[in-house]
Amino acid sequence: MLLRMLRESCPAIKGRWPESQAPEDWHGVTMEDGRVVGLRLPNVGLGGAVPAEIGQLTALTRLDLHDNKLTSLPAEIGQLSSLWQLTLNDNKLTSLPAEIGQLCCASLARPSRLSGQRARHRRSGKG
Repeated sequence: MLLRMLRESCPAIKGRWPESQAPEDWHGVTMEDGRVVGLRLPNVGLGGAVPAEIGQLTALTRLDLHDNKLTSLPAEIGQLSSLWQLTLNDNKLTSLPAEIGQLCCASLARPSRLSGQRARHRRSGKG
């Protein structure tokens, strides 16, 4: 499971996500009917690339990864067809994959910073 992989890759998350608890009880994780619908991990020390397995969270509606040290997003981000809120500001992203354009209803909660510049994104409402 992607959540357990994230837990193992980031020491800061291990404290928030005790192995003795079920993922639905972990801080920043919202689940409905056994599926992850929300993932809120601001300022937890995530770095490098977001794992491609993120694309497996097809019920995800909100993804908040702001204020980390992420450098790239995988093309699989385009598979998150239920996603409508994506927050990536204050990371080390230098570009976004073209597949992010497949998120027809997603809006960035705040504009993302790319290479130190504030990128402008058109916000679209859900529905």
